[in-house]
Amino acid sequence: VGLCSFATQVANAEGIQAMARSGGYSDGNLAEFWVQGSRLDVPTGRGFNMVALGDAGTVKTYGTFDMSNSTQREELVAFVAALANGTRVLVAVQDDARDGYTDEVQASLVTLGAKESLLADFHWRYSYALLGTKHGEAFAECMVAKEQGKAVAASIYGEGIPGIDIEVHSAGFQDGNAADISLDGSVYPLETNHGLNVIFLSPTRQVLSAQVFNPEQGGSDELIEAINALENFSIVIVAAKDDAKHMLSDEAEAALATCGATMMNDLHWRYSYALVGLKNGPALVETLSKPTEGDVTVSVRYGGPEGSFTWMLPSTVTETTTSTTLAPVCARYTCTDTELMHKADAATIGATNDASCCEPREEGVASIAIESAGWGNGNIADFYINGQKASVTTRRGINILALRETGAPKEVFTFDTWTSNEEGSDLLAEYIDGLVDGTIVLAAAKDEATRRLTEAAFVALESCGATKIRNITYRGAYALIGVKGGKALSEGLASDGEGSTFASAQIEVAAPNLAVALPLCPARSANPPVKGWMSGEQFKLEAGCRYELFESAGAAECLANSWVVVIGGSNTVLMAIRLANMLADQAILPTRDGATMGGFTLIDLIIKDGAKTYFSALKFDECGAPPHSEA
Repeated sequence: VGLCSFATQVANAEGIQAMARSGGYSDGNLAEFWVQGSRLDVPTGRGFNMVALGDAGTVKTYGTFDMSNSTQREELVAFVAALANGTRVLVAVQDDARDGYTDEVQASLVTLGAKESLLADFHWRYSYALLGTKHGEAFAECMVAKEQGKAVAASIYGEGIPGIDIEVHSAGFQDGNAADISLDGSVYPLETNHGLNVIFLSPTRQVLSAQVFNPEQGGSDELIEAINALENFSIVIVAAKDDAKHMLSDEAEAALATCGATMMNDLHWRYSYALVGLKNGPALVETLSKPTEGDVTVSVRYGGPEGSFTWMLPSTVTETTTSTTLAPVCARYTCTDTELMHKADAATIGATNDASCCEPREEGVASIAIESAGWGNGNIADFYINGQKASVTTRRGINILALRETGAPKEVFTFDTWTSNEEGSDLLAEYIDGLVDGTIVLAAAKDEATRRLTEAAFVALESCGATKIRNITYRGAYALIGVKGGKALSEGLASDGEGSTFASAQIEVAAPNLAVALPLCPARSANPPVKGWMSGEQFKLEAGCRYELFESAGAAECLANSWVVVIGGSNTVLMAIRLANMLADQAILPTRDGATMGGFTLIDLIIKDGAKTYFSALKFDECGAPPHSEA
């Protein structure tokens, strides 16, 4: 996912420090240039952005070339052809430069030192950065796949730069449970373990230390201390194993940010994560992957300054963002007390406080608020129920949240109506058609939702009362609180550049009847009912049944003369220990019996008349979780 190279020796130049930074559409959507520690104030846009430097590092000329425009493709070829031999050129892709990319464009890049072998793998929305020389050698070149992070090319024109090849492999617990770091083709002999596995290199590429930082065992403070001790532009190589997020402190995340890390907010429990960054500099490459979505591997060839040469790149690289400053609107405000809910007109009130935005909750009434924003205006699709932000995941396209009769969320789906086919619109129409009339339907557009929004999708949303959906524009915002088979309770629309749009309403809901004696669920079936939702403080099963609750004596009687087999991960281990200790005091003690997380343990236990009569435990330290693809 990351391929970067840096020149080993370049002569006849004056030691000009330069950096090009690229982010494809899904990886920051940016192009930035830095020379002698200062960011260049040049306009950038979709496609290839190029800056030609004079002898002293001053800007000679620049241009932005959108490959989807045939005229601009020709202009790029002419731009490069007009440069004098030896001109230093910085190149960074923003958004996408593959749509319309031609052999003539590639030939022009090759004249700047770009490698044909690397460009052969250049694809849609990849990040790409180059420090090149007209009819000379590239000082640095980096390409990173879509959704795998930014590409950074940093070097010094005129300095000899012996490089080092770095490869990082990370697999969370469910994706192989592994971490490996290779330097110049050899796996470094670090005994990796749970947490962040880190190798620190000096700016001249000597190994300073290799350590494992387990946040659950004080690793956060140790990591902070290690990073603080580094000199600027030391190389920090990170590979997560098992889980690296739980108990990772905010201060530790901030320390990693000083090494170029930008994905800490997106890193969660048992994610795979890899980083190659510079202390007080940028990340050369960074990526992560969710559990069960596979491991990650990144490769980079890095060359840094030799000797005592001091980098003048900025101490921190400021992230650009497409988000606009958030104006005060009650519909995006979270009430501070769960006994409060949004006012019905929260979408139109310009404030962010309880007094202006919230009111006491009423029995049989629920408040709904929605915020939607396209890519360039915040990229948001948020739902609020009874003054609290719903914990749901939203993505590009039309996000639909259906409510239960109690006002609780039933299910949320994202229908990608931008992608290259009409499947998202077809699935949206099919889903809404299957809803029962009277269902409260919440809709919010995010990123871009219009490209493949079909007539069938329009009709389906209009069946929920939508009246403005046909007016949504490219990367525009749209929010709807509707009723299947009825009218819209609230609807909002905004074009790209106009910011977010909001919808808000209060609806009547059915109070949960907790007094009704529900039938017992078939607990002994192979697939007992488990799907449901929270209603107040009660968990309500969709199957309309309940499970019987047992204390120790009742549980022992129910399980008498039975063999109980339990297999699973950490939560299952905890459940099994609690069950055993409920049936017999201290039947299993995790430390004593080796029934701990992060390994594989077989336990054989017999309980009779409330006492443990037989126990045996065997821990398999050599076992490892297989990759998800093989499980």
